[in-house]
Amino acid sequence: MPPTPVRDEPTDDVVYTATQKQILAGLHERLEATPTTLTYRLALLAVAAVNLLLPVLYLALIFLVAYAVYWNWRYNGSDRAGGWILHFALYPLGLVTLIFLIKPLFARDPRESAPLKLKRTAEPFLFEYVGAICQIVGAPTPSSIRLVCEPNASASLSGGLWGVITGRMDLTIGLPLVTGMTARQLTGILAHEFGHFAQQGGMRLSFIVRHINWWLVKIVFLRDAWDEKLSELGQARDPRLIVFVWGLQFCIFLTRQLLFGLVWMGNAISFYLLRQMEFDADLYEARLVGHRVFTSSFTRMMELGIAHHMSMNDLGSFHSEGRLPDNLPALIAANIKRITPELRKEFLKLQLSQKTELFDSHPSDRERIDRARGAGAVGVFQIAGDQPDPPARCLFTHLDRLCCGITVDYYKKMLGREFKKSLVHPVGELIRRRDAEFAAGKALDRYFQVHVPIERPLPLDQDAAKPPAKPAEAARDLQEARERMLGALAEYKALPERYDQAESVKFATSAALMVLDAELKYRGADFNLPDNRHETARGYHKRAVGAVQHLAGRMLVFETAASERLTLALRLLQVPKVAGAIPQGDLLQTECQSLIADGRLISEMIGELPELQSLFRGISALLSRMNDNNAPRIIDQVVGSLSRMTDQLQQIHDQLDGRRYAFDHADGKMTLQQFVIPQVPEAMDLSGIVSACELLTERLFTLQVRIFSRLAQAAEKVEQVLGMPPLPEPVDDKTGDGGATASPARTKDAPVANRR
Repeated sequence: MPPTPVRDEPTDDVVYTATQKQILAGLHERLEATPTTLTYRLALLAVAAVNLLLPVLYLALIFLVAYAVYWNWRYNGSDRAGGWILHFALYPLGLVTLIFLIKPLFARDPRESAPLKLKRTAEPFLFEYVGAICQIVGAPTPSSIRLVCEPNASASLSGGLWGVITGRMDLTIGLPLVTGMTARQLTGILAHEFGHFAQQGGMRLSFIVRHINWWLVKIVFLRDAWDEKLSELGQARDPRLIVFVWGLQFCIFLTRQLLFGLVWMGNAISFYLLRQMEFDADLYEARLVGHRVFTSSFTRMMELGIAHHMSMNDLGSFHSEGRLPDNLPALIAANIKRITPELRKEFLKLQLSQKTELFDSHPSDRERIDRARGAGAVGVFQIAGDQPDPPARCLFTHLDRLCCGITVDYYKKMLGREFKKSLVHPVGELIRRRDAEFAAGKALDRYFQVHVPIERPLPLDQDAAKPPAKPAEAARDLQEARERMLGALAEYKALPERYDQAESVKFATSAALMVLDAELKYRGADFNLPDNRHETARGYHKRAVGAVQHLAGRMLVFETAASERLTLALRLLQVPKVAGAIPQGDLLQTECQSLIADGRLISEMIGELPELQSLFRGISALLSRMNDNNAPRIIDQVVGSLSRMTDQLQQIHDQLDGRRYAFDHADGKMTLQQFVIPQVPEAMDLSGIVSACELLTERLFTLQVRIFSRLAQAAEKVEQVLGMPPLPEPVDDKTGDGGATASPARTKDAPVANRR
């Protein structure tokens, strides 16, 4: 049993709040150590020993490749017939493989940032609170407390493997846990982390197992700084250099496949034991805070994971307008409220339905919750007073200042030299802006009663900004257009997905035809075709084009009625009597006049994007098949396609010239041209053209949604003035929720946070 750490006494000049004193008073009863058998310890020792062999095997693999290169130089002569080809081919192959085997020993994660080390004088209560938990659990007190921006917490040995000898421990706390959890929830999570360290021998052996496994996983699956540099090199203008870089990246792929075997071996040996250790640590948490708080912390960790994903999306939107929030943990906590009941229910169902797999380092959440509930622990940690479970932020004295500091550090790491202090704005201000956009997005979905596909242009009549000659007649036409739109809604809902599928086939077959025109061969499966014959590709392409045109015609029934309805409402907004009945109607008139002009132009440009997409897919298909024999004719065809793309980009760039950016950008002089396509790359700048097209597509889609959301919001107010109530929130046929265009329910691939 480790020696009981002495709790630090607060200095005379430190004054704790009443809540802080009550928290310390509740942390008094020592927990019994989780019993471990001799068999368990021997198994842990055996697993650690086997894991220590994995780096030895890794070094042996490096030596084997190096010796193969040496053997080729020393013994494999090039004087035999045809032997020189193999002799000289083995040099680049062996050397490149050797380099990428050695590089993980020195390369680092390009996005790996050092946590902020907290001084005891800055947060004396936090240090005493952490020491009290360690005393209860029977773990050593951490030598340092570090803060990060991610919603997680961890305790690890200081100094990597050197910590195995010293036994010194570091505690890392994700500040989103502090801004988004209660004091008892966070206390339980820290008790779990310290529970891993309650047994000195188990602490060291488990660290060896986890450290080696994680290091091998990073080698195989994570990109490091060298990969980033190679990726930048792959964005060169010369297609031949790009192909060379692709070859190097293929070598990386091969070496990582070799290392995957070591990862598989380490995981297979150790993960069962690691899961048992998680159960042991869970018992410390459940006994300290009770199984109810234990269960609630799983739910809150899931919510924080979703909120973190939403916040990353928010950062992209904020940054596009020259702003970043000054407090990222506060933004994450605020986004918890944006999780819809439907989304929360969906993720809870997913969380509790997951089962433990062979290579999982943690048991499933359901299994862990059931174990904790089965232990029947009510929790020895209780907080007296008016707040039995206050927010975790009460554990800190200067939380907001720390959150702002670590947020700026995060931006500096992610943006590098692009970061400027002028980008940082109060998080509350940005949340208000975002919520206003969200409300407009909800109005857009209500107005059209469907999640409008942003990939399709939304036409507006050229007279949409002019008042009608006969307002009463226009009001009747508006009512009729609304009814026609609703009548066509049921059929329309099923069409966008079919349209996307047909367009996808059209793009794929168009790329296949470009490959065939260059007299190259391909596998039919590369383009989802049954074979590689020219007539097959042409036939599929013809049918796809016909399907796109047919579906577009059927969609036009709804879209025409919707466009007519929106146009009439916006025209009626220009009638003084109608505008006068709307709060700040005169300002809304002026705003909509500008937005209508921009919306018509943006929709027109979106209609031109499919051609750019088709050309880009064809170029990618050609370059992936280039070799020394066919390079000249492929390059000629690629150059021609790049020239066409450049011409189209230049045309869009010119059309946007002189147009003011429609929304509130941090740069008051921002124009649409600067926002959408700041400059047109040269015709041979492949990476520049790709980047320009990606930015163009993203910005056009974003602008279309924002512009038409605002216009729909205005049109809805006009209809209310005319006695037409807003339509109800539309229900998504697939998810059953009433999410809007900007709703978090529409966020794709939102991850469930891993608990510890």
